[in-house]
Amino acid sequence: MPYDRDALAAYLECSTDPSAIFAMCDCFRAGYGIDRDHDAIDQAENRKITCPTLVLWGDKGVIARHFDLKNIWDGWCVDARYAAMPSGHFIPEEAPDAMFNVLRPFLIEDLGI
Repeated sequence: MPYDRDALAAYLECSTDPSAIFAMCDCFRAGYGIDRDHDAIDQAENRKITCPTLVLWGDKGVIARHFDLKNIWDGWCVDARYAAMPSGHFIPEEAPDAMFNVLRPFLIEDLGI
């Protein structure tokens, strides 16, 4: 199991709260509804994400098999960077060290640390 027992217990406790369930479903509803409307407006006005953007995905998951991530994110971002993680969908739980090794330099590079 990719989850630490304590983390899994916390996830289960939080995800059984009716307000949390409502919020999770609202997130999916927005992704199918209003978010798509906003995306269409941004595309029509040729607006892009201008800050450096790190795109991570699990190489054992379904995302890279079904989507051309570079093409999608290059269409949205001025400065997209990419890293496949040795995991499925839940990267922080399944590959925390690999994620940290990519995320840390990405986050500190502009700080000059």
